Amino acid sequence: MNRYNKHTIPIIGPYYARLSKHIYCIYNYNTDIRLELISSFVSVADHLSFSTAAKELNVTPSNLSRQVRELESSLGIQLLARTTRRLALTELGQQFYGRCRTGLSEIDRAEQIVTKLGDIPQGLLHVSAPVTFGQAYIAPVLAGYLEKYPKVDIELNLNDGHVDFFADRVDVAFRIGEFTNLQKGVEPIAPIERILVASPEYINNYGMPETPSDLGYHLCLIHNVVSPNNTWTFYKAGNKEVIKVDGKVYANNFIPLRETAIGGKGIALLATITVIEELKNRKLIQVLRNWQVAPANVFATYPPFDYIPPKSSTFVEYIRDNFLQLAIEESM
Repeated sequence: MNRYNKHTIPIIGPYYARLSKHIYCIYNYNTDIRLELISSFVSVADHLSFSTAAKELNVTPSNLSRQVRELESSLGIQLLARTTRRLALTELGQQFYGRCRTGLSEIDRAEQIVTKLGDIPQGLLHVSAPVTFGQAYIAPVLAGYLEKYPKVDIELNLNDGHVDFFADRVDVAFRIGEFTNLQKGVEPIAPIERILVASPEYINNYGMPETPSDLGYHLCLIHNVVSPNNTWTFYKAGNKEVIKVDGKVYANNFIPLRETAIGGKGIALLATITVIEELKNRKLIQVLRNWQVAPANVFATYPPFDYIPPKSSTFVEYIRDNFLQLAIEESM
């Protein structure tokens, strides 16, 4: 089939196309000169044969002849001189053919260049990520990614707020939360292990909870993005408990919740990676040790386009591939 079949050139006019030094063709306001017709004409002119061009384009000679006549009618000039024995270009047809052949060759070259470049990760990549996740899982691997893909430049914005892909010019955003129904443009990365912690001071003052339901009597420090409904989910021996907790402090970042917990002001459900040192030096202790806590999920999200450029897809893949190794190293 003709590779330009679906493309058109809208003519907003009057538009003057110069066919020779002294002759112009006027396209009126409502005229559409389709690339299909031009491409068909060029193929016929290449071979000076309707039958040969028709085989090349996989159409019938009669259909090809109709397209060329339609083009001639649109232009208001005769491009081909037809006899029973031969086909030849008119003087204006020769002029038009030369310009069109050059134009179509440039279109082919442009497509080849764009297609080739489109396969290579390159350009400025705008990345947004939560502060804690960005510091723990993105910052350590940036150098490795840039070594692997040297044509990519990265602008990393760490924030825990809402992302506006268009206003903020974001190519890919990492977010932590609950995505029960994965929509187009949302890609799971990995679960982040979480742990329930409190300071020894808090436990001395308020006691150690023995079951998840006991948390209803305690001061809780809540991540309002990961737990937007003030619910914490626990598992034990196949049983699941979802507990509604009351917040003493709400934040969209694990760090202020951790610091408040260290200060003895409540029980916090935090990403394990953020409290490793605090658990080692006993600034914090684990609460409900015999219960598993539902992990927080990390997702990569893209702008609502059908096409995801290689710079975005390769970066997400690189973060995912390195996520597990970084988690293992941090826990050692």
